[in-house]
Amino acid sequence: MTSLEGSELSERELDILRLVATGASNKEIAQKLFISPNTVKVHLRNIFTKIGALSRTEAALYAIHQGLVKSGSPTDSVNQAVSLPISIQEPSSTPLQERAHTSSAKSTLWIGLFLLVLVLVGAAGFMLAAWKKFQPSQALADLTQTPVSTPASASGLQARWKALPPMKEARSGLAAAAVDGHIYAIGGKGAQGVTGAVEAYDPATQTWFECKALPLPVTDIKAGVLGGKIYVPGGKLSNGDISASLEIYDPLSDGWQSGPDLPYPVSAYALATFEGKLYLFGGWDGMQILNGVLEYDPSLETWSVRSPLPTGRAFSAAAAAGGKIYVVGGFDGENSLSVNEAYTPSLEGSSSSPWTSAPPIPEKIYDMSAASVVDTLLILGGTDLNDKGASSFHFFPSLGTWVEEEQPIPQPWTGLAAVPFEQFVYVVGGTLGKQATSQLKSYQAVYTILIPIVP
Repeated sequence: MTSLEGSELSERELDILRLVATGASNKEIAQKLFISPNTVKVHLRNIFTKIGALSRTEAALYAIHQGLVKSGSPTDSVNQAVSLPISIQEPSSTPLQERAHTSSAKSTLWIGLFLLVLVLVGAAGFMLAAWKKFQPSQALADLTQTPVSTPASASGLQARWKALPPMKEARSGLAAAAVDGHIYAIGGKGAQGVTGAVEAYDPATQTWFECKALPLPVTDIKAGVLGGKIYVPGGKLSNGDISASLEIYDPLSDGWQSGPDLPYPVSAYALATFEGKLYLFGGWDGMQILNGVLEYDPSLETWSVRSPLPTGRAFSAAAAAGGKIYVVGGFDGENSLSVNEAYTPSLEGSSSSPWTSAPPIPEKIYDMSAASVVDTLLILGGTDLNDKGASSFHFFPSLGTWVEEEQPIPQPWTGLAAVPFEQFVYVVGGTLGKQATSQLKSYQAVYTILIPIVP
């Protein structure tokens, strides 16, 4: 990554770079600077070339790294990731370390320290560009487990998505969960109506196999994993009624058991797991949009009512990041929403409200899915009231910034289920256009790079 001094950015380019770091779109930048969107695109291409950035995300974190915008406290930025989060591992053998020293020891030490500093500020995008620019030899490049640069072209972005073998049954409104090395697709609604079908995908063999079906077929559901078991609360039945049941699946025995009923029937809710408990937000009870919040403790096998959502909604998404649960988007009965509200469970019962407002999504969307990736939020799919497919967004809690993901996800894609597993996010089922789909796709959200240990 080129230094700011050496990049010779013009004042106009610096202004644009600062706005990119705030998450502003090309249109918003054009309006603020009284220039055309096409002019913004031209400036961005020049900026990317000068600083060695491959995406808006890298450019945004580059601006933060150079002090053009504030990023919060130093401790907040540690371990934060961009669209290519990085996991650091120690090389497993001495020969790898020896190969890393094919250039002079002094040069290698400088490179190692430089990369380490970039990791500590969470600038994963910077690391990728710097690695490519400064690697001393092909031997050092051999230490990477995946390519260290992602092309900015559309074909390069498509390489992060991979089509995998589809499910046997097309369905939308399903739940998905990852446990014991498998991805489980549960329930939903297909061509034959509401189903209790359960299929499991093995990433190692790229094959699907059938599991024992849900005792009560439901749709508009989510799933959470606690203690190696999958929890599926509520849902909409084939006759339109709403369920208050809790079904628990044990992958080891391929069996279902019933847990304690919820305090009220609910479907189309948001769901997240946090510190060994299950949290359910909002939803639809068959008559009205809800703002209720429920907490399930598997050790006590009890449901507890918690502080209600500030904004009642259904078809929203939730995921934990940065010590909080973020509930984003949704439908309030009349409008699709961009609202983003953060919930801190530890503040329940204290003098402080467990709810705070967070930066809203750049678009008003509902019926999407959320995944937690290296303590950040990835929002995939969804639509607005005009059936326009939503963009995908990455939210960085410590920066309070949304960044649009430049990725070719089919649009509109609604009712899908997204689940993180290892360095990927798997997206399964849902509705594409007006038809339920059986598609399974993986999105590479994390790249792993081995950093040589420098004596």
